[in-house]
Amino acid sequence: MPRIHTYLWSALLVLGLSAVSVMAQDADTSAELKKQLHDQFTLTKMSADRAEIVTPGAVLTLHKDGLQLVAITDGIATMNVVKGGLITQSSGREWGRMLRDVAKTNSAGETTQSAQHKFSSGDMFWITATDVNPDGVVLMLVSDPVDDVRYYGKLKFPFKKNAVPPAAEMMKSIAEVLTVNPPETAAPEAAAPPAPPVQQMEPPPPPVYQPPAPPKTIALKQTKAEVVAIWGQPQQIIKLATKEVYVYPDMKVFFVAGKVADIK
Repeated sequence: MPRIHTYLWSALLVLGLSAVSVMAQDADTSAELKKQLHDQFTLTKMSADRAEIVTPGAVLTLHKDGLQLVAITDGIATMNVVKGGLITQSSGREWGRMLRDVAKTNSAGETTQSAQHKFSSGDMFWITATDVNPDGVVLMLVSDPVDDVRYYGKLKFPFKKNAVPPAAEMMKSIAEVLTVNPPETAAPEAAAPPAPPVQQMEPPPPPVYQPPAPPKTIALKQTKAEVVAIWGQPQQIIKLATKEVYVYPDMKVFFVAGKVADIK
């Protein structure tokens, strides 16, 4: 075999081995990134019609303006992209195609546009999915109801040159846009004073019959103070954009404007 052919085959072999090494390295980095996303973001489980939250997960706070979502009743979620520290929507052609796809036809046969809402820094969201794609990380976000409409959409963090960056670097970029709210914890109770020494006492009189206490009840429009007076302090308090959730062992109490609005 001529020497030039030997050199050519050697070069191709080196390139092939280099490509395999890069692919293996990307796979390892992608796996670590998926693990950190799983550990950082506890996913929220939605009902089949996506109207209600079945199992609440992490609550995230947005630190950038410009996130645009569509009504959750629509079939296609919007795609927002983080570029240069700003949140933008997909390219004009792709954005226009998406809006056409989610357009609806009313009973009169007229085409109506899907409900949309633009969110700003300080707004809070649930997260229902995380994906590591070849070109970036995609998070699926769901809002609390705004004027009785819940919104959802995707937020993408693209990879530079379509190469998976180190997991720590990617998580830092995400934290500049979204952070997980710390869980609410109740203040620790003061330690009880030591019990007095036991003294010999006369046996107590037989107990007086006491009628059973009435069952605990909760009703709409009760205040938080009334609920706590009946049920005690909740195990967890979740603060959302428009409401507050008191979590008890067997139920969740939703407050709007400081009064009970829903019980699950």
